Amino acid sequence: MLKRFGLLAGGIICISLAIAIILAFNLKPYGYHPNKLGTNIIISLFLLPVLIAPILEEIRYRGFLSNKKYINILFLILTPLNLFFGEFTWHSIGIILAIYLAYYIYRKSRKNIILFSLVLLSAIHFVLNHIPKNINISWEYLPYIMIPFGMALILSWIIINYSIRKAILMHAFWNLLIGLIFLSSLQFVSSEKNINENEFYKLEWNRVPYFESNKRFFKDSTGIYIGKTVDLGEVLFLIKADSFVAAEPSMKYNLKYQDYKNESLWKSNFLNLLEKEGLIIKRKAF
Repeated sequence: MLKRFGLLAGGIICISLAIAIILAFNLKPYGYHPNKLGTNIIISLFLLPVLIAPILEEIRYRGFLSNKKYINILFLILTPLNLFFGEFTWHSIGIILAIYLAYYIYRKSRKNIILFSLVLLSAIHFVLNHIPKNINISWEYLPYIMIPFGMALILSWIIINYSIRKAILMHAFWNLLIGLIFLSSLQFVSSEKNINENEFYKLEWNRVPYFESNKRFFKDSTGIYIGKTVDLGEVLFLIKADSFVAAEPSMKYNLKYQDYKNESLWKSNFLNLLEKEGLIIKRKAF
């Protein structure tokens, strides 16, 4: 059953359910990465995720499923990669030790139940290393955990039934699809202008297509803030608003804020308005 339909069905159900929840509740993948797309969008969004990451990740997370010994060895070497080049956390150490233990037991016993447990552990490891830093872990983010988990099950099924090469190709195609969807969500946006104003302040903002302009500036003087084609992550960094993250990562905006009454309070008022508009959210530690 594991070889035939179990993993495939589980993966498809996870991804389908996650997409249904996202569409039904209009959920967004909250969290911000400074310079998420970097200076070269081709490299950051397509070259690395499509040509390089699938090879390294399939060996690192699912290399134990290959019948080639050198792939198994590379799997053991690359598994703890994030401990040296990423964030050193106790849950990462725990999951890696559990994977090593399950792999050792499976090599000795060759029991399907151990293999299934190892596949689940590797899927959890895959998810943990695909959760962005500085995000809000809540029910709204659950679908964005289910998607990589489901994809990990599908890729495991492909390796078991076909080969790791076909899993790499599937992984690359999936990353390409996600990249195109993400890029289109940044480019094809509503240009509707939004205004929030009262006797104390005024905020005007609208989304800007990603490729419309690469000009941007930040101005802080006499209670007026103006930003053209800015990323809110950059704005939050400039005003040192470390307790907030952008609700729409990498989205570009035209912003204009003016404080009528008290210039000394403009920063807090500005952040409150952005939060009220749903453009930023309070950051919670994971």
